[in-house]
Amino acid sequence: DVRFRFVLSSDVAVNYEGVGIDDIHIFDKAPVYVGADTTVPSQNVSGNNWIDFNINGNRIASINPNGQNLGSTSVSVYFNNGAVRTSNNQYYLDRNIVIQPTNQPTADVGVRYYFTDSEANRLIYATGCPACSGIYDAYDAGITKFSGTLSEENGTLADNITGLYNFITPDSVSVIPNDNGYYAAFHVNSFSEFWIDSGGRSGLSPLLITLADFIATKDNNNAMLNWTTIRESDANKFVIERSSNGINFTDIGEVAAMGNANPGNAYRFIDATPLPGINYYRLRLVDNSNNVTYSLVRQLTFNNMVSAVKVFPNPVTQGTMTVSTADECRQIELLDIIGQHLKTFATSGFNTTIHIGKLPQGVYQLKVFTISGIQTVSINVE
Repeated sequence: DVRFRFVLSSDVAVNYEGVGIDDIHIFDKAPVYVGADTTVPSQNVSGNNWIDFNINGNRIASINPNGQNLGSTSVSVYFNNGAVRTSNNQYYLDRNIVIQPTNQPTADVGVRYYFTDSEANRLIYATGCPACSGIYDAYDAGITKFSGTLSEENGTLADNITGLYNFITPDSVSVIPNDNGYYAAFHVNSFSEFWIDSGGRSGLSPLLITLADFIATKDNNNAMLNWTTIRESDANKFVIERSSNGINFTDIGEVAAMGNANPGNAYRFIDATPLPGINYYRLRLVDNSNNVTYSLVRQLTFNNMVSAVKVFPNPVTQGTMTVSTADECRQIELLDIIGQHLKTFATSGFNTTIHIGKLPQGVYQLKVFTISGIQTVSINVE
């Protein structure tokens, strides 16, 4: 039985109204570790619970293996005691961690990376590098992941030479208050060296594309995917991926980026032919240097879905196709992948041959108007 009591006072000369209380967290008393560089004694990591790595009751990191056996696992923490570190126009938090399991995971595992209020504030208010990007507040934190040799995963940036960088965007990181600081919670499928920063290409420069949201909704038998960007620089395209099991994803279309913007832009994609049952959707964000990050996964379920419209051949190779409908067809509209109108065809009957001419290769949509309603189907032009 947990009870909360909030005591509020106000100034009678002030007319501000309303109180909002949000994001209440209950956690075991475990301050974030502050001290010298150290390695926590190894412990076995397996099962489905969070396993904490502490020094004298002070927390450094926690791992949830999600049913996997990572074997004997060590966690090291390294601190920076000088000016806030910079590299390639990027500020970095004054601590980073290295996780080294005996067995690398084969699927996603959870990680909690703990840091203090004072470290967050130093990063927020870092100066000395006018061209460098930092974070606006603790909740803007992203995670740079460096996977190199064991000798390179040692708490310094300068010798990260032979390995690979991956950036976990802020919208895929949950920052939660904890005692004298926070923890950043995220998922990975391999372990290495982790840094907190605001983003970036190769994990070393300002974040190119940041999503504000990614929302999937149903509109009859269509999946409506909408997303907006907070920050968009040097962006190239958004590739839409779909999966029936949440593991193996297939490209179903793409939307070109609108161009450099800060704040960002709003986008929409319509999947007019979702799979029967559960559909998993995610975005692959690609910049002009072919750096890639991913959105969170969204899920929609379509039950008892039977398509009354068939198109053949599909893919379309000669600019001509036949549209077959269960009910009499009155009109067909050709749209591009983002729903912009291209052509209209007046039709009648149940089988209609239409000529779309020469179009650039890609995914298009047909909006088919029958006496019983409207249905949209996707076509591929080759």
